[in-house]
Amino acid sequence: MGTLLRVEILGRMLLGRFARDHATARRPLARWEKIVMAATWKNLVDVQDTFRHAYLVGDEIIFNIAGKSYRLAAAVDFKARTVLIIRVQTHAEFSKRSR
Repeated sequence: MGTLLRVEILGRMLLGRFARDHATARRPLARWEKIVMAATWKNLVDVQDTFRHAYLVGDEIIFNIAGKSYRLAAAVDFKARTVLIIRVQTHAEFSKRSR
């Protein structure tokens, strides 16, 4: 039986930067990070089994953080077991960008 490799999260500094400006996001982002690091995802369906409201937009998976207060966009390479955080935004900022 092989050893399970942890997921590598790239762009973590974005989490810290966002949490400094949005204190209520700190704990939910830390929870997201802990869950992602332990994930054994093989595809988007696996991601959605973990995060029910995650969805794909182009090449990015959008995660709802703290209910739907914040959005985290990430590129996930399932084979390499990496998650690249692209941006973290409030719901309002994300909605403006989506238009």
